Order: sequence, then structure tokens, then C-alpha cells
Amino acid sequence: MVLLAGTALHCSSKAPAAAVRAPGVDPGSAAEPPSLAGAGSAPAIAAAAPASLGSPIGPSVHYLGARRALEGTLRGDWDTSAALLVVYNRSWQAAIQRLLAFAHDDLPVYVLATPRDARSAAFHRWFARVPFAGLVSMALDTPWIRDYGPIEVQSKGEISWLDMIYAPEDRPRDDAMPILLGQVFEAPHQAEPQFHLEGGGIISNGEGLCGITESSLQDLGLVDAREEQWENFLETIGCRTLARLPQLPSEATGHVDMLAQFLSPSQVAIAVPTADSPADVQEALLGARQALAQAAEAHGSRLDFVELPMVNHEDLYFSYVNGLRTPAHYFVPSYSLVDPVVQALAHDRLAQALAGVQVVGVDSDEMIENGGAIHCVTLGLKHPLHPRAGHSLSAGTPRTPSGRATSTGK
Repeated sequence: MVLLAGTALHCSSKAPAAAVRAPGVDPGSAAEPPSLAGAGSAPAIAAAAPASLGSPIGPSVHYLGARRALEGTLRGDWDTSAALLVVYNRSWQAAIQRLLAFAHDDLPVYVLATPRDARSAAFHRWFARVPFAGLVSMALDTPWIRDYGPIEVQSKGEISWLDMIYAPEDRPRDDAMPILLGQVFEAPHQAEPQFHLEGGGIISNGEGLCGITESSLQDLGLVDAREEQWENFLETIGCRTLARLPQLPSEATGHVDMLAQFLSPSQVAIAVPTADSPADVQEALLGARQALAQAAEAHGSRLDFVELPMVNHEDLYFSYVNGLRTPAHYFVPSYSLVDPVVQALAHDRLAQALAGVQVVGVDSDEMIENGGAIHCVTLGLKHPLHPRAGHSLSAGTPRTPSGRATSTGK
């Protein structure tokens, strides 16, 4: 299963049904109503000038800035979650099991599985090893929950979900997933902006500074948009300053979460080239760093960069920034094809940057060969997931760890 960028132009009008059930219970078909029973140096990049929202995007402009104050801000990458969702996939079930074994000490965890998977003997054997997790049976097309799950915007202490356009024609079940969550759990206000934006396609420091690649900008369909359309997008997503990063050459997703991820409002993990990196990869990676630095300056702040080496084999990029933060852990990819010395350097730099947080390596070989890594197959939500009224809780419901807050930041 290869991760592809969606090309849909409009939201799906019909959502398949979802069910949430306790471990060991046949989840039935997707048609059942929702229920809950448990749960070298590269060429220099030209200096940037502020973008004019009323003008077409040009190659020398490295950020866009909103002209009016924003009420909400896109939740920060570093901001730890109140609940964690992962999608079961047999190809990397051992990796998910390792991740959940650590994460469940921090916050409630749910495993999403298709009705077909959830009925299988292989799944039941695997799920018995994660008895602390809740099971959500839901019809899905792919495991890339980060891209099609709800995007969270915070305003005055409240959280809203954004259900962006994913791929209603090619992947209608994935596209409907935020609506399904709202059928099963008590969800916050949920809007459906008419923008094609995948969750891995944007990063945020939680204070209005965001980053996106040129590829994802193209997918938005706003390249030649009027100023008011750009303002509407920035206001909707909660980004006062939007850095425009180059995408990696020939990388399938074009997503920014392969290049960078905020570890705090002022600290960002950034992929950097190695001595063997081709010239075009070096240029893209150094251009990404410069774009973020320039956008931060325009935003009135400065960034501390945590440099993580990126190795690539042709169009396969082994990214260490594609990780996941929970309250007490940071999950970072591990790859068997990368020099152990290079990998240890990446892991050590993250451990130094995240004092007091345990850095856990997770085998991501199968994921990266299919176009993603840990960040892509997980979704942390700041809004706690509580079952809707009328649903009973029983064995298998994720427990809330005692003695530790599950919705605080770093």
C-alpha cells in the first residue's frame, strides 16, 4: 500500500458507519450504527521578502503572512495529546505494539481496525498483546491516519476540529473518518473547510508560526488565489505566518513532516544532508531550514534548530523528524538500512533536545517503504475522547494513567 497525495476536489457527501467494541467481540459489518463497548555546501537560497497575498506565489518568497489578527492557532506539533489513535496494519504490527507498550503509560490509546481486520484471527492474537488499548472498528482505506484525521485549532482554551478535504473519490472511507469519530465520541465543534490539506502537510509551533511545502501549496489550489482567499485559509488553519519550504526531490508525499517538526514553540527538528546527499537534496534541505528561519524572523521570533541527518536512497528518504510526542515519550523512527552511527546521532540529538523525555526507537522499515513513518501512522488529539451518552464502557476501554496529566504541553 503506497501513500499517495489525494487529488479530490470536494468532500464526501456520505460517510460509512463506524463501531467501537471491546476486544474479543466480533465488530460486525461497517453498516452497523456506531456503538461503544470499549475502547558539501548546497547552493544558497535567495533572501525572502514578505509575500503579497494578492500576488501569485513566486519562487523567491519564503513565507506568507496574515494581514489581520487570528482568533485561533493551529495546535503545535510538540503539544502533547489527551488520546492517541493508531490504525492496525499487519505489515508493521510489531512496531505499533512497541509504540503502544510505552504510550499507554502516558495517555489512553485506541487501535482503529477495519471490520475485516478486526474479525481476523491474526488481529485477535495481536490485540491480546495490547489489552490496555480500546478497539475502534471502522471502515478505512489506508493506515495514514495523520493525513485524514481531524486537524485541531485552539482558541481561548477551546479546541475545534477541522475536517479538510482528503480524497473522497479515491479514499472515501478515509475522508469520512473525522465524521465517524464524531459519531462515536463526544467531539468538539467540527468544521469542513473546502481546502485540500493533509495532516502531514503542515507543521505548527502552536503560536501561529507554521510550515508547508510548495507541493502542498499547489494541492491547496490557491496559487493564483485572491488576497481574501489566502486570508481565509490562514485564518481557518490558524497560521499567522506560513513558511514555504521546498519539497524533497522525487519524494512521494511532498509533506513537510518529512523535513521538519516543532519540538517546542521555539525549537524545531530539521532534517539536514549528509556528506553523501546529492546536490538537489542538499539544496532542498538547506532551503527548508532557511525558509523556517526567515518566517520565524518575520513572525517576531527565533528558532533553535535540532539537526537530524537524513539519508536517502534515490527517492526513499529515511526521516528522523517524522516522530510522535506523548507526555513522557518521543517515538523516533529506526531503520535497518541506515548506518547505525548516523542513526545513533539522530536519536542522541533528540534525547539531548528533549530533556526529561524518553526517546524510543521504533522500527519503521515497512512504513518508510510505503511512503511514511511514525508521524504518518499515528494521530494524537488534544481533545479527550469520551464516548457519547448512552454508550457503556467495559473491558478494553483505554485507562487514563493515574498521577500524570494527559493533556498538558511540554
